[in-house]
Formats: sequence, C-alpha cells, structure tokens
Amino acid sequence: MKVTNSLKLNIYIHQSCEKIWDVLTKEELFCDCFKFLKIKCNNWQIGGKITFKSQNSNIIDFAIITELQTFKKLAYKYHKMNSNDFQLIVFDIYSIENNYSKICITGKNFRDKDEYNHSKTAWNLMLETLKIYLETDKKL
Repeated sequence: MKVTNSLKLNIYIHQSCEKIWDVLTKEELFCDCFKFLKIKCNNWQIGGKITFKSQNSNIIDFAIITELQTFKKLAYKYHKMNSNDFQLIVFDIYSIENNYSKICITGKNFRDKDEYNHSKTAWNLMLETLKIYLETDKKL
C-alpha cells in the first residue's frame, strides 16, 4: 500500500547555493561529504541517470533526473535496487542573506510507513552531514 504523504525537510547552511550545488552534483565532493555513499552521473541533464552505491555493499540504486536548474533545483525519480517502485525526490536550494542558503528535500510516493520513516531519518542525517561539511574550514 502506497503512502502518498509527502515529506519535506530543510536546513539553513552558511554557504552559497553554488557550493551546496557542487557537493550534490560533483562526484568527488559528494563522496568526500557522504563517505558511506558513492554517486556517478555521466549526464547531468533531464533524463540523465545517477547511480548510488552504498559503501561495503552490493546495493546499487539509481535515479532519473526529471528537473534541473543549476544552483537551484535537482529533481529525480529514485529507484531502489530490484524494485519497480520509485520515490519522487526534489532538492530546492534558496539563497538567503549574508551567504546563507536554505536547502529543502521533498519526497513523495513512499511505498509504506517504514520507507517514509527511513527516508525521514536518513535525510535528516544527510542534511546535518552536508551542513557540517560545508561549514567546516575546507577548501571547496
């Protein structure tokens, strides 16, 4: 039974939209930020395929990009390995004042309550990890 509720999470980060975008879309920066997950995408445009591989696992999920606005929005259909179901996931990035940005993750089409709760926990951790990574004294 599908859970049609949408999940929306956000966080404010003291960094530019461009830097946030780079971490989300540049393989090297993404992998440096999220040590447990690797991404690969040869075609960052609508219809492009992103693969996600969990560290120390044979699980490879993929997504098909449905919307792309550089530095502002990345949307895709996320397919878990060996499943015909997908989640609709959207990252919206907003510029705030004084070099702050707001990033929102919205998800829809959850398979069930467990998948909804798992996504909520994982995405909160992802946002916190992204914030720490971008606000530390690193050269990006």
